[in-house]
Amino acid sequence: MKIMIVDDSKSFRKALRHILNLNDKYEIIAEAENGKQALDLLKTCTPELVLMDIEMPEMNGIEATKLMLWRNKNIKFIAITMYRDKAYLNEILGAGFRACIFKSNIFDELDEAIETVFEDKYHFPKNIIIIRNNDKTINLKKL
Repeated sequence: MKIMIVDDSKSFRKALRHILNLNDKYEIIAEAENGKQALDLLKTCTPELVLMDIEMPEMNGIEATKLMLWRNKNIKFIAITMYRDKAYLNEILGAGFRACIFKSNIFDELDEAIETVFEDKYHFPKNIIIIRNNDKTINLKKL
């Protein structure tokens, strides 16, 4: 599985790389420190999965994800964030992310989130539930 890591923290990218390298199924093909760089990298590589930080300089993860999906709708996105606000999580879902992991839980949830996303399902933290409305929109609710 070809993976791109996008996070403005070099040390966090290094930690993610370490976790991912423990699994032979994962191949890190690119890293970026912001959404603008990630978008530019799509010119030279095609990830199957992007692990995307949300708050970054130059271009945030939500804007970058929307633009990257516009270029390639087959890429799957997992949001990596520290923010636990319900409205923020709904914005993540609306941007096209299939999963969200809080940075504090990354070591425990990353493999499960990746597997879930590739089964075409959603993965969100345990205290967040997905609500499907009659009009087929999806919202998140904190427990």
